[in-house]
Amino acid sequence: MTAINLSQPMQQGKAGARKVDPVDKGIYISLAVLIITLLIFGALKGATMWLNSETKVVNEKIAAGARNLEGKDVDRIADFQQRMLQIEKSISSEVNSNEMLKQTSQSMIQGSVVQSLKSTSGSLILEIASDNFLTAAKQVLSFKKSDYFNNVKVTAISRSKEGKVLITLGMNF
Repeated sequence: MTAINLSQPMQQGKAGARKVDPVDKGIYISLAVLIITLLIFGALKGATMWLNSETKVVNEKIAAGARNLEGKDVDRIADFQQRMLQIEKSISSEVNSNEMLKQTSQSMIQGSVVQSLKSTSGSLILEIASDNFLTAAKQVLSFKKSDYFNNVKVTAISRSKEGKVLITLGMNF
């Protein structure tokens, strides 16, 4: 038994080529996945920082625009919006203002003057100054006889500092 050879001879053709172990491949794949993950993380971090800076720039522009609209400009825009709503409501109510003013003018008598006129949808409030009570009574009668106005009511009677008789009439048209 002393002649047992424990060493094995090297094979001639396969000496330069080494077998790659599956464990070695797993390490390379793990490193590749780790590197790709770090690259994606870095790209996302950079994109987030860029978007935050762009958001800051846009917020600064909005704040500057809001500062420019403070004060008179905002009041003017709000007033314009209210006027547009009033005009739209007036147009949609189909009340012909020219006809109402024409009928009011035709119903006025000599010696009476309109001090103020307030019109809402379908109703009219007039404050009329007359020379005396007789003229004021004739003025009320003139509006009552009109075919255009109805439900004519005297809501207030007073005297002005100049001695004129002031009557306030409410009526529908």
